[in-house]
Amino acid sequence: MMMGVKRLQIMLEDDAYQALDVQAAKIHVSKASLVRDYVRRGLQPLPALAEDPLASLSGSSEFEPAGIDETVYGH
Repeated sequence: MMMGVKRLQIMLEDDAYQALDVQAAKIHVSKASLVRDYVRRGLQPLPALAEDPLASLSGSSEFEPAGIDETVYGH
């Protein structure tokens, strides 16, 4: 085993295992490699809200929301 690598045993539901198997075969990598990639990406912190280009639009319109009947049915 490589230095700095830990072994982990996990259990997956049948459908998740099958989806993992299909995806790994599709991109020609091992299931273990795919799981490591998913874990790394899942553990990355989200960017700060200030860095989100859509954040500046939040609260930019001050208005009273329309009633649901008016919005959906026009009356």
